[in-house]
Amino acid sequence: MNDALPIDEVLPQIVAAQLPDLPSPSPLAKGVIDLFLDIRAKLSLDKAPSTAELVGTLALLVELGFDPAKGLDMRSPAFDAARMQIAAALGKITGDKAKIAELLKKT
Repeated sequence: MNDALPIDEVLPQIVAAQLPDLPSPSPLAKGVIDLFLDIRAKLSLDKAPSTAELVGTLALLVELGFDPAKGLDMRSPAFDAARMQIAAALGKITGDKAKIAELLKKT
């Protein structure tokens, strides 16, 4: 019997533990988690992003001025300007970063 929680329930708990200053629940965190799960599901990466990259990406976005109380608007000019930084934060190796950047461009 597997008593493990589904990943979409565990990730918000990890984010809350690693970034305690972030309001909980945070629409921005939910958006980044959804993006993280989407990248892992849709892309064939050599090294899929881990929870450390998820937390790092969320911290980066907050540092760049994204409001934790608002959702992740991937059509906003701010997201477009940060796209390469987001790809670099989520990707572990150069080829994966390019794949992630391409997916983010289409989103």
